[in-house]
Amino acid sequence: MRYTDKQIQDRAYLNSINVLSVKIVSSDKGFPLNVYGNIILRDNLDEKCIFLFSRPSRMDSELINSEDQSLILTGPSRGLVLTDYIFIEVDLKMKLDNGKDEQLSIGLLDIDGRVAPRVPTTKVRCCTLESSLSTVEVRYALVKEATEATVEFPVLKGDFKGKITAHTTRIHDRVLLHDSRACGAAISSDGSRVIELLRRVLAVCVDEVLFISAEPEGVDTLVKKFTPSLSGSQSDVFDWGAVKLGVKVTWSVISF
Repeated sequence: MRYTDKQIQDRAYLNSINVLSVKIVSSDKGFPLNVYGNIILRDNLDEKCIFLFSRPSRMDSELINSEDQSLILTGPSRGLVLTDYIFIEVDLKMKLDNGKDEQLSIGLLDIDGRVAPRVPTTKVRCCTLESSLSTVEVRYALVKEATEATVEFPVLKGDFKGKITAHTTRIHDRVLLHDSRACGAAISSDGSRVIELLRRVLAVCVDEVLFISAEPEGVDTLVKKFTPSLSGSQSDVFDWGAVKLGVKVTWSVISF
C-alpha cells in the first residue's frame, strides 16, 4: 500500500509474480513430516527479507502428510518486483521425536526477470531445489504490468467458517488467503472484528480481474470481482444467511 494515497512521477508498471504453492515433492525420509524453518524472498526493490513461510521454532512445526500437500504460506507482505532476479532462500528442518532434528532442505533458487517478456502469462511455472533429503517445488505465475492488491475482510455479522481464496483472469490456481481451521477472527484497533489472514497481498495485471471467493461451510461458493486500479480501494459484501462478511481491496502501484 506504498502508493495507495499518493501519486508518483514517471509511473511505469513493473512485472511481478504470485507464488502459488510450495511443496515437498519427494522425501528420503518418507511421509509424514513435521516441518519447520523459513522460506525467504528477496527482490531488487530493497533486497530485504520477505517471508513466504515462517515457522522458526520446532514447537510450531507443520505436519506434511504427502507430496501433494502444500506448505501453508504466510507471505509475501508486499508486491514483488521482477526486473532482474527474485531469489528464494529455503531453510527447512525436520522435527524428530528423539530431539535430534535434521536439515530437510537448504539452498537458493532464482527466478530470472530478464526472460519475462518471452514468458506467457497463462502458464504456471515452477522451480525445484534438490538437497540431501528432499526436493522442494515452488510454483509461481508471472504477472506482467502488475499492481498490488492488499485485501481485508471485516466481519459485519455472525461468524465465518470456511476458506477464502483468490485468483486472476488468466491463472485459475487459487491462492489461499484464509482457512478457519488455521485461524479465526481478531479484534482490530477500532474494536471491530476482522478475519485473520494467512496471506493478504497479490499482484494483479492491470488488464485482468481479481476474483475473491468465499467458501463457507455448507454453502455454495460466493465470488466477487475487482478491477485493478492505480490507487484507492474498492469494497463489497459477502452476504448469506446469518453471516455477512465485508471485503476491501486496496490498490497500489508496484514501483521503485
